[in-house]
Amino acid sequence: MFAVLADPTRVGIVHLLSDHELCTADVALLLRLNRPAASQHLRVLRDLRLVRARREGRLVLYRLADPLVARVVGLGLDRVRG
Repeated sequence: MFAVLADPTRVGIVHLLSDHELCTADVALLLRLNRPAASQHLRVLRDLRLVRARREGRLVLYRLADPLVARVVGLGLDRVRG
């Protein structure tokens, strides 16, 4: 969980996935990243078991593994902000 909070891009991805299931291209577009960078961040989140991926044809769609993840990240950010 701390790996997520340590990187603003991953926090942004968790925030996006808290509302929608998105593919790598959508994450890249919304966060103004190139696709390989978005893919690497999503891989880290998947390895940490914070997001899940499902294949739909050629697309891989990502979603939070548990809605509690978004809440915990939000609480952590609130705490850091003071």
